[in-house]
Amino acid sequence: MKRNRYIGDRQFYAKVLAIAIPVMIQNGITNFVNMLDNIMVGMLGTEAMSGVSIVNQFLFVFNLLVFGAVSAAGIFTAQYFGSGDTDGVRYTFRFKLYTCLVCSDQKEEITPTTTWGHLWDEGEITTAPTCSSDGVRTFFCTREGCDGIKTEVIATEWWNHTWQDATCEAPKSCKYCDLTEGESLGGHIWDEGQITTEPSCSEGEKTYTCQRENCQTIKTEEIEPIYDHVFETTENEIEIDGKFFYEEACECGQTRPGEEIEKTEEPEAPSNETEE
Repeated sequence: MKRNRYIGDRQFYAKVLAIAIPVMIQNGITNFVNMLDNIMVGMLGTEAMSGVSIVNQFLFVFNLLVFGAVSAAGIFTAQYFGSGDTDGVRYTFRFKLYTCLVCSDQKEEITPTTTWGHLWDEGEITTAPTCSSDGVRTFFCTREGCDGIKTEVIATEWWNHTWQDATCEAPKSCKYCDLTEGESLGGHIWDEGQITTEPSCSEGEKTYTCQRENCQTIKTEEIEPIYDHVFETTENEIEIDGKFFYEEACECGQTRPGEEIEKTEEPEAPSNETEE
């Protein structure tokens, strides 16, 4: 008897659970929907996630107001039902129905139609990180008519060197830092050379090219003249220290002063003036 008095019998708990379980399911569904919103929007970035969290606070307050109004009417419904007042039950039920319908319409009206925040794409690496400097990833907003751009720093990958092959004169080295490995290839391997300027009375030139793959280094070598200059006298005159010489020129373009030109001074013309 004492147990039934303070705890209640099974029939009482069955009635309580018949009301409580549907309420718990309804609240669970509401919270589950909010959780799904956070999961889906969370993949879009922190700004979108913050916006959804703020809106959920307003929805939570809205749901509390609706729950309070309906619960208050539910208390009167229970009292009217217990006293056998069917008109009171109808009135309170009608009040709850109207409240839910009005709040449902208001909820649709206040639902924001403007999309808040940017919707970023997956980003594009515009500057790759190296072993000595940070990289940059650029994000573009995918919303129509929005030119929003943001950047994100990609940490330096100090362990990820960009190696350049060893050359004839330098060992294997990193493109972005001073790290080297091994030794050089041991110098250039020159071909037999090609005469690029034929020697004559002046020096010629011979060009050598390295035969190693990916090495285009060249060097030049002078070739001694094969004969002396052959000068010929021209009609051009050269003045040196007030003296005039015929110009002698070689076929290679080199010139020198030749035979001196003797010039005689012309006598002055007699004056036509007479002494008075």
